[in-house]
Amino acid sequence: MKHIFLDYDGVCHPAHHQVSERFNRAHLLDECLRPFARSVEIVVSSSWRFSYSPVELKAFLPKCLANLVVNVTGPAVVGRHARFKEIQAYVRAYGIKDYKIIDDSKFEFPEAVGEALILCNSSIGIDAAQIKQLESWLRL
Repeated sequence: MKHIFLDYDGVCHPAHHQVSERFNRAHLLDECLRPFARSVEIVVSSSWRFSYSPVELKAFLPKCLANLVVNVTGPAVVGRHARFKEIQAYVRAYGIKDYKIIDDSKFEFPEAVGEALILCNSSIGIDAAQIKQLESWLRL
């Protein structure tokens, strides 16, 4: 099983967005993942997990995408590369071997994260270039 750690702001919509723009990029991810629905799971790594329940987090997403959400990462970590450390704790706890991180905050990750990170432009959100990276990995 492949796993995706998904951020919301800067991925599913621009980081600085109007309410009307919320999740306006999520359909791209939904369309990309639909053919791989049996072989991929999503873990929400977004800070939205501190304000919304898992059920509410799913409700923001298109149906196929929401159905792939299995969990959220754990407690907040403070300090350098906090998001990376949160994801690594989850990876260790659940024995995950094959994963990608879709995020827009490069400063949250060390250089060593390498190809595990699919970096989005925070002013746009996920776009064709990131979808292409994701599809290449999913087809392996």
